[in-house]
Amino acid sequence: MDSISGNIDLDSPLSFKRPHRRLSIYSGWRLGSLAFALIAEAVVLSLFRDNLKLAWALTVLLATALAAPALVLAVLSARQFGRGEASRQAWLLVAPQGLADCALFLAYSGLLTLAPGTSSAAIQRAAMWVLAAVTLNLVARAVLAFVFWKGMQIYRGIGLRVQLHARDYAAIAVLIILLAGSVVFEKDLMRVRLAAVATAAPDMLGWFHAAEYGWLIALGFCSVFGVMVWRLQSEMGGGLVAKAWRGVLLYAATMLLQFCYKAFSAFLIAHGLLTNPGIISAQTLVGVWGLLLSEYMLLLGTSYQYEACAGAVEFNLEDLKAIDSAQPGG
Repeated sequence: MDSISGNIDLDSPLSFKRPHRRLSIYSGWRLGSLAFALIAEAVVLSLFRDNLKLAWALTVLLATALAAPALVLAVLSARQFGRGEASRQAWLLVAPQGLADCALFLAYSGLLTLAPGTSSAAIQRAAMWVLAAVTLNLVARAVLAFVFWKGMQIYRGIGLRVQLHARDYAAIAVLIILLAGSVVFEKDLMRVRLAAVATAAPDMLGWFHAAEYGWLIALGFCSVFGVMVWRLQSEMGGGLVAKAWRGVLLYAATMLLQFCYKAFSAFLIAHGLLTNPGIISAQTLVGVWGLLLSEYMLLLGTSYQYEACAGAVEFNLEDLKAIDSAQPGG
């Protein structure tokens, strides 16, 4: 072993690495990204307030602009760890999560932009793209749940146990309620969102329901396991890596929140409790804002991890031996 790299990660609770004090640089990145997203979205709404479908699609592209740097930062962070290390594998698996979300929303935009009177064949093709994107998201959420679960297993392997606080249990309870609400109202969401598919290709709806339920279950595990991993990191001293995993946790929780919101709105629409056309159109845009927020949370998480890696100080074995020999009695 040529060096000891002790960045607080999924592999070890000990650390010989300490971040440099360059918080202003990285904080500037994060604040700049937030300002960019807010200003760009304000421009979109001001220019296309009368065309909410186009505004919706442009907001998805804006979310993609946040997911892309999150992927880059996650990959760069992963490369700081050795091959085979759990942290390297974890961040490589986290990297494409945001782009998978954006692919799903872009696929749905294909259905939204279909003109009245579109042929059944065209609707089926668009639905196939959406189903493929939903399946991709199901796999992505299952992978993220595995990352959190693997982190918990590593901590248990070194003798650590989760010490949840009252606020952690409260957070888990809220996440479970959101998950339950999403499952209850999922059929209403599919009925409203896939109205054209229900007419042109009703046999596909069963596949959509199965994929959505699987996605929700995986997302629920992501959120609950994420609370536990974040608590373990916090108990070990917190710091940048704890903030990184908190960002990933908030990313998953925000995705669950926005799905529950859309599903409940669809329930109100399907049962005639929400009939105002303007409000119905606006709530669709509010739903995609949840995507924008979740991608920013993921960008926060990956930026904190990159900051921890970029500001790490590595002590090689020879340096440690020199320090030890300089000590009295060394």
